[in-house]
Amino acid sequence: FPVTIDGTRMYIVGTTNDRIYQYSLSTPYDVSTASFVNFFAFGTTVVDPSALHISSDGTRLIVLGGSADTVYSYTFGTAWNVTTLTYNSKSFSVTTQEATPLGLAVKPDGTKFWIVGTTNDTVYEYTMSTAWDLSTAAYASVSLSVTGTGDATPAGIAWNSTGTVLMVFGTTTDQIFSYSVPAPWTVAGGTQDVGSGSAFGSIPVETVSSMNGFYFVPGTKNFYLVDV
Repeated sequence: FPVTIDGTRMYIVGTTNDRIYQYSLSTPYDVSTASFVNFFAFGTTVVDPSALHISSDGTRLIVLGGSADTVYSYTFGTAWNVTTLTYNSKSFSVTTQEATPLGLAVKPDGTKFWIVGTTNDTVYEYTMSTAWDLSTAAYASVSLSVTGTGDATPAGIAWNSTGTVLMVFGTTTDQIFSYSVPAPWTVAGGTQDVGSGSAFGSIPVETVSSMNGFYFVPGTKNFYLVDV
């Protein structure tokens, strides 16, 4: 669930009503000051949305629909305003790689995205030859297994701002695990970091009993969790 870099807006998707919800934060980054603004209903286009990404300029949305194992793209008529969203009629199925996709991450420039799910416990990498255009998406034949070294039910992923560390959260242990990669913005050759309870390795989240989403704000030390 993205939080804008200035910390004044927050977005969450829900599977009960298949909607994206927009909130404002009167104090930046402080969720205790959040207030509901509006929502957008995906209708029958996106069923069981489980993850989303909004471009840094607030004009593009990519959302993962768990029911159809498919990624969909939308545009904002007015930046950051969910009531102005329109479907681009462009989508990409990831079912060949993962039958239960739950997590999504997108490279800031819109040329790559990654999904993770609980069928194979693996992060899969995809490219878009035209930035943000899912009609040009293709599986990159690159993946990173998180089975055994992390959590049996990985449900979300996020990159650090430089693309050198990938965070994976799991719902079995309610922990966030980090993986370092030898080259930025690709999971090829990634390895789990060693350590516990620090910025690297694994972070136990004792106060959250059932994580369903998380987000690291680019360029900051802030991250957020959704507990269902």
